[in-house]
Amino acid sequence: MIRIFYLTCASLLLGLNLQTANAADIKPCVGNSEYYEALEPCTNLIENHDNGSDKLSQSELIWVINSRGRAWHWHGEYDNLSKDIDRTLSIDPNNVSTLYNRYLLRDENEEWELSLSDITKVTEGNYGDMADNLYERAQTYNALDRYEEAIVDLDKALKINSNDPYIYYTRSVAHLELENYELGISDLTKFIAAYPEDDDAYYDRAYAYRDIDEYEKMMVDAK
Repeated sequence: MIRIFYLTCASLLLGLNLQTANAADIKPCVGNSEYYEALEPCTNLIENHDNGSDKLSQSELIWVINSRGRAWHWHGEYDNLSKDIDRTLSIDPNNVSTLYNRYLLRDENEEWELSLSDITKVTEGNYGDMADNLYERAQTYNALDRYEEAIVDLDKALKINSNDPYIYYTRSVAHLELENYELGISDLTKFIAAYPEDDDAYYDRAYAYRDIDEYEKMMVDAK
């Protein structure tokens, strides 16, 4: 159960002001939260910069390339995403928006230790939405079987945003792996309240009920 979100480049590059004469033309790229729609306007901006017809400042160029990186990820174009990451890191090796893109790529490649390093830098840099950062890192901890650390992050995330059902679901995974069945069931119940049509959550809770010998409840969820 994975919720995909994207930290917006606007939130990651707080305080960046568009200085070019074509600021309005940049908005369809960097101001578009629907990243699948940003590919063409971002590519046009990059090509115009590269051919010299409309130069961007360094910070604007990184912003635009990273926005296109989100679009590449959305479209599953991971080779192109990798190329854009390499380009922006050659300009600014510590750009946190780029590090987030690299986290996305490494996560897709199941390079968990490397993806953990990147999302930790994003999280510790206090960029973007902290609850989402912690949620993302917790999913990586789960993938590494580091369930206690996942729970720590998810507890913190819920203190920031207690209304996100996916945080509860991800915490249920960690609790159940640690055989904290009652806590796992409680988190799954919160998720099911938000998504009552999600069959996977019912099956997960059914198995948890089985493990604590609650067979009648197991049968209800397993139907």
